[in-house]
Amino acid sequence: MIAGEAKSPRVYLKNAFKTTYIRFGIFFILSSLRVDIILPYNDPTLVGIVNGVDGAGTGAASPYVIAMGNLGIGVLYHVVNGLPVSSIFSSGNALTYYGTQSLYSLALKDRPPNSYSSAHPSVSLFTV
Repeated sequence: MIAGEAKSPRVYLKNAFKTTYIRFGIFFILSSLRVDIILPYNDPTLVGIVNGVDGAGTGAASPYVIAMGNLGIGVLYHVVNGLPVSSIFSSGNALTYYGTQSLYSLALKDRPPNSYSSAHPSVSLFTV
């Protein structure tokens, strides 16, 4: 879908995939190192979860959550929970866009019902 709308897909998509590896390295590897620096191996909460005393099957078992608790910033939990919610919302928007664009382009070729082709290309209201 994205390649069909890019000006030069071979150049732009190649660069986009290269930056994916850089983002993976920055966000996941560096965040793991940060948690290792902030959270000691003998933290009482972490030791309790490993030994099965505390909630091992809950979100509290995450080393990120334990590190946020040790930092003492109460709002940080909500900020971190908001990030996946915004990612899910963005993903849903992208899938809606891809679906409407597919139906619109098929309607221009007289494949699905013609009611889909009466919508404006940038706001495909009837296809939603």
